[in-house]
Amino acid sequence: MSTRTNNVHHWDFAPQAEGHAKGIDIDDVISELTKNNPGFAQHLTVARQRAAASYFSQDEGIRRLRLAAGLSQRELADIVGTAQPYIACLEAGGAEPKITTAAKIAKALNCTLTELLSAYELGNNAL
Repeated sequence: MSTRTNNVHHWDFAPQAEGHAKGIDIDDVISELTKNNPGFAQHLTVARQRAAASYFSQDEGIRRLRLAAGLSQRELADIVGTAQPYIACLEAGGAEPKITTAAKIAKALNCTLTELLSAYELGNNAL
């Protein structure tokens, strides 16, 4: 159930089922919200793009490119055919992408392979 106060949504979630002590996966929540409200996905994309422009404008890494494309790590992983932790690892500089994976990521982010690899290098140098 959702209530709205001053443009802020408050969500009430059912308690976790027995055996699910990890809590709620934010990507599962977003999927559920998107399924129940098709306009939510567009608003979320715009919010990610604004975050990229406002809060990550100095970030030269892959994260800025992903957010500018309006994608979550999980969405990018799904498009590329990999797992979300791999995308997180790339953004943190803990993995070096294979050229085939980098090409898929560049296509998903609507940038050139050169731009993606430059962002990867610049992002890792900033760490």
